[in-house]
Amino acid sequence: VWGYSKENLFQETYPDLEAIWPDGLGEVGYDGLDGMYIFSDTLESALNQTGEPLEYYRTYNPAWHTPWTFFSNWSDIDSTRLNDCSDSRLSSVTEIGKYLSITGDIDGVVETEDGYIAKCWYDKWWFSPACRDKPETCIPVMSGGTGWAAAEFMQRSWHHSMPIA
Repeated sequence: VWGYSKENLFQETYPDLEAIWPDGLGEVGYDGLDGMYIFSDTLESALNQTGEPLEYYRTYNPAWHTPWTFFSNWSDIDSTRLNDCSDSRLSSVTEIGKYLSITGDIDGVVETEDGYIAKCWYDKWWFSPACRDKPETCIPVMSGGTGWAAAEFMQRSWHHSMPIA
């Protein structure tokens, strides 16, 4: 599932642990990409009510649009089913340090003795600059594992003024 580059990285990172290297099982039969995905009923609802295409990143800018009205509020999600920030990539000083160096978003991070980590609210949610002052407008973005692509989502939200949590 990871692809050959991830298998090679794993083998390079853990050369002495050959017994636990993942076995490449081949291709899955189609090409795919990581990214943000939105349920089709949410897309259709927004398009039918406002004519705005939520698959287009510019429709998330809160200076001109109110995309959060088409999504559940982050506070309605059962947080007991979510990882704590400290158990996710939001606490990776490497990933978050890179986010900070690219964006300069000092209000979205916390300095630790090891470096910067994401500033989390309720130890579950990071709020983008576009909704930090109005958390009720933050759209929940869910990721798998330990927060796959969290830093990338953070950077996109900063750059495109997307109100995400």
